[in-house]
Amino acid sequence: MFDKQIVITQPSSSFLVYLLGMLTTAVGIYYLVIENGHMSRILWGWSLILWGVGALIAGTSYQAFGYQLKCQNRSVCR
Repeated sequence: MFDKQIVITQPSSSFLVYLLGMLTTAVGIYYLVIENGHMSRILWGWSLILWGVGALIAGTSYQAFGYQLKCQNRSVCR
């Protein structure tokens, strides 16, 4: 990563997806911290964490797919 060039092909949508992923994961962790013996908070917390991680993975794969379509082996992206 430090030697390689990073190209962000859809910056605004990627920002929103990564923000959603981090925010959802943080809320899920918060629910686990305040669970206070409630099973519903534990399950809700884990579901939010998994949703957030899924959003982060989806944002990353979206970037990679967009790069493949628009930029790979070209001097200028479409």
